Amino acid sequence: MEMPDYLMASESTTSVQMSRLIGETGISFRESERPNSALTSWIHAETIPETARSVLQSNGQFEGLTGLIRVLTEADAFGRFRAGWILGRTTDGLTSIVVRDANHCSTKTLLDDAAFAVRQAARYCATSAVILVQQNDSSGSRPAREALESAFMASDVQADVLYDSQLHSEIRVSFARLS
Repeated sequence: MEMPDYLMASESTTSVQMSRLIGETGISFRESERPNSALTSWIHAETIPETARSVLQSNGQFEGLTGLIRVLTEADAFGRFRAGWILGRTTDGLTSIVVRDANHCSTKTLLDDAAFAVRQAARYCATSAVILVQQNDSSGSRPAREALESAFMASDVQADVLYDSQLHSEIRVSFARLS
């Protein structure tokens, strides 16, 4: 039997999947009937999603990237995840990655994510920190791009391109907007 790359950590102590109510109507959808979140591939996949892997590996620093620990760090009122943290391993060492749903990002949340990724990198002796904003479709593209540009003092942030941030940190911080 082949083991997945990740050790999954969760704050939840229950494994029961409850249906979510829609408004005050009493109508509910099972998990399989709800639209996919931008983070679905990050939450349920056994490895780092291919688009993210190819964007990160476009820089030689992230060759051989695998996920070791995955922690879902932020959920909305309905229990849908907005952000997560991954401790990854590369041929050059460990990396701390925060991935955020593009529909739930702002300059402040991205700066908070960067600070968290750097703290976790220092905690685990990682050599880099990465902030990724995952789009589900084109609807979150402009606000996510603007938030990244504001948070990381960048201009014209393109999808699926890895950028080095201008944040002052002892640990290298990179960011990308994933399609």
